[in-house]
Amino acid sequence: MTETQTRARGNGRVRALQIIFVTAIATTLAACATTTATVDYASLDSAYQPSEVTYAAADRDLAVTVRGTPFAGFDNQRLAAKVASLMAGEPGWFRANYTATPGASARADYRVNWLFGVPASTPSRLLCDDTKPLPKVTGETSTTVAMAGLCRRDKMLSFAVASMPATVTPDDAAFATLIRATTRALLPNVDPNRDGRSREDLLP
Repeated sequence: MTETQTRARGNGRVRALQIIFVTAIATTLAACATTTATVDYASLDSAYQPSEVTYAAADRDLAVTVRGTPFAGFDNQRLAAKVASLMAGEPGWFRANYTATPGASARADYRVNWLFGVPASTPSRLLCDDTKPLPKVTGETSTTVAMAGLCRRDKMLSFAVASMPATVTPDDAAFATLIRATTRALLPNVDPNRDGRSREDLLP
């Protein structure tokens, strides 16, 4: 084998290793991209009180509702049932039975409402106001936005905004991560008038 042939074969091995390395990185990044879910923002109204949260939800049904579903095969009711099941056990400092079909134990004035597939700029006031249409995402997007609000009738007591890759579905682990983290941000054991917690402090 000539020196030129040896060098060519060596270069070929290097290129093959480079391709394998780049492919491995791309695969790893793709996996991360499909499993990343984050809570981006959370806020408490001055009326938010942990004592009212326990009054509304502790050891009883708390209604979970959904408006807007970008997920194929999931209407609002089915998605609400899925979300309620994933909220179970959160935020940990009280015990509630989150459900899409609340029974007699539920306090009718309270619910957690979720919006999915809305623009990130969606006004938070729409979380507890079912009379207004939701804005729609225009064009292609690589991210699905989720918003959640704790509502006392049409009064919003707290809200949180989260996001995940548009490829995530309700059956993916990243969806469960998003729901649980958002629930913790939405229902903290914090008195905003006494504890002086900033909005960023509320993020899990």
